[in-house]
Amino acid sequence: MKAWIPATLVAVVLAIGIGAAAYITVGHGASGSPSPSPTLDLHSDAAVIAAIKHYYDVENQSRRTGDIGPMAGVTAGPGTPAYENFKAFLQEQASEGRHSVSLSDQFSHWSVTRATSQATVLYTLIQRGHDTDATTGAAVESDMSTPPTHYRATLHLDSAGWRIYQRDLLGHD
Repeated sequence: MKAWIPATLVAVVLAIGIGAAAYITVGHGASGSPSPSPTLDLHSDAAVIAAIKHYYDVENQSRRTGDIGPMAGVTAGPGTPAYENFKAFLQEQASEGRHSVSLSDQFSHWSVTRATSQATVLYTLIQRGHDTDATTGAAVESDMSTPPTHYRATLHLDSAGWRIYQRDLLGHD
């Protein structure tokens, strides 16, 4: 009887640990995946906003490394305006021998209009960061913040989730 209780307790603790690890793994998804959380209702404003925030997380990784690859998972893919515009940005940075580091993304003023498989989102973003030397990774400037910048993003819903098709800069404050 004494051996049974500790063995059961160990089994329960292991089961909870495995369950928590599975929840974390499934809940956060792979880097570059279009939908950051499978628990959100894909047909909700919250899912569309989460997809945009996830886009910027992946964009920040691509800025840091100069690698466009991860952007295919959060945009509607190569050939779309969002992917190609960001690719051109990375190429421009590479021609200058630079990458960039984003330290923070502050979003506000969300407005979401959804249809069955398309959404248009207006939002304001302030980014803080700096450029780095692409070879050494050393900062080549002090941290700077953008002014409040207004964007319109068009997203398409596919079997993998919401993906950014196009992102337009509307203006700065």
